[in-house]
Amino acid sequence: MKQTASVTSEQAVNKPLSTTINHQIRLGLLEGILLRKRIKMQGFIIFDDYASHYPKFVKQMTAWVKQGKIKFLEDMTDGLENAPEAFIGLLKGKNFGKSIVRMSQL
Repeated sequence: MKQTASVTSEQAVNKPLSTTINHQIRLGLLEGILLRKRIKMQGFIIFDDYASHYPKFVKQMTAWVKQGKIKFLEDMTDGLENAPEAFIGLLKGKNFGKSIVRMSQL
């Protein structure tokens, strides 16, 4: 029997989603784990849920980056003609940090 549970656009934000489980419904691995372990899965959208904190975040993060407290990695590829190769490398996990294709140096 196919799984019939679904989430619709009518589902209220921040409200529990109840699913009735019939012993004949075959659950996917993730759903099974969530149910057996009684794990709550919750999504969030940064700017919807935490927009009021953004100005403070930018100020603090900027200071930390300038002070060297925050280090980040960029995988830089030069030239638009190399973008396809960079994208394939991204999909294969060959990049590190943020993958950037630089169009030109100013």
